[in-house]
Formats: sequence, structure tokens, C-alpha cells
Amino acid sequence: MSSKQRGKNSESLARVISRVGVDDSWDFLLVGDGSGSGWDIGCGWGVVLIERDTMKRHLFYGAMHPGTVMLGEIMPYLQALTWLQAELEKRRKRGSVLRRVHNIHILTDSMANKVIGSRTDKQVSKKNRGFWAIMTMLERQGLRIKWHHVKRESVALNRVADKLSKLSRRSLLRVETYADSVNRQETINP
Repeated sequence: MSSKQRGKNSESLARVISRVGVDDSWDFLLVGDGSGSGWDIGCGWGVVLIERDTMKRHLFYGAMHPGTVMLGEIMPYLQALTWLQAELEKRRKRGSVLRRVHNIHILTDSMANKVIGSRTDKQVSKKNRGFWAIMTMLERQGLRIKWHHVKRESVALNRVADKLSKLSRRSLLRVETYADSVNRQETINP
């Protein structure tokens, strides 16, 4: 490993945040990645969610079959944001969270946020209405979301998310082998 690579591995979270342009108002930071190719095989994802107040990290990961790379690239954020919204609601009920709006910054090496379009790009977003419906609902519930593109492997946590996505995707191989054997059977005995 070169000294330049070691320097990137040891880059502090504060330095990463400054480098990618996350402002000081962030409450939660998500760094994620997905893997996949086409509908004929599965996709996987991984994401690290960091809470600013406690610096606690939460890992989320998963896989599905079938799934495209684009699905793999957006799933980490859907999973983590859905969990976060539910968690904040629990905390509000306990009285430990008073604010209703939370600033979420997403660091991704994917161009998913551009490829899936935006709510104003009718040509692209038509096929991604479901994604935008979920994002809109999360925003209505107080999650203010901002996307930041980072170069692949330029952030250590992105390498963690990439590894999680690939491990999750590989875990599907055992399930796919079993599913293939079930598909070949004419009858299934309980």
C-alpha cells in the first residue's frame, strides 16, 4: 500500500465531510454502495449511517434476487432512511428528540441520484416513481436529504459499504442454488 493510499485510509470523518462539501448542519451521514448487474442475477447493498450527536455508527446491508445494479445502488438508502425515520419517531415519543426536521447527507460513489432522475425530470423519473414517492414521504416526515457524489474508494467508509454489498450479494448464491433445485422439482413435498 502506498503512502498516498494509507493517507486516504486514515482520512478523518471531519476531513471527508469538508472535502465533499457537507455543511455544518448535518445530523446524519450515510455512506453506501450497491452491487449487481441485470435482472437475471441478484443485487446487494451496504450502508453506514453515522449519528452526529453520538458519532454512533449503524450498519445496514442486504441482498435480493432478482435485482439490477440500479436497485442495488438505491436500496441502501431506502433501508437506512426508513429505519431512521422509524427510530426518530420512537425517540420523539420517549422525549429524547425534540426537533422535527433532520438534515441527512448521503455520500455515494454511484450516480444513482442522477440516473434515477429527479422529481422535475419527467423523462427519467417516470420509471422511478416508486423511489421518489418513498423519498417524498420521508421528506414530509422530517428528513431533509442532500446527495453528494464521491469518487469510488475515495472514502474509507465507502470501501466498507462496497465490501458489505458484495458479501451480501454473494450470500444469495446459496439461496439461488436452493431455489433452482426447487424450480426443477415437479412436486414439492412438505
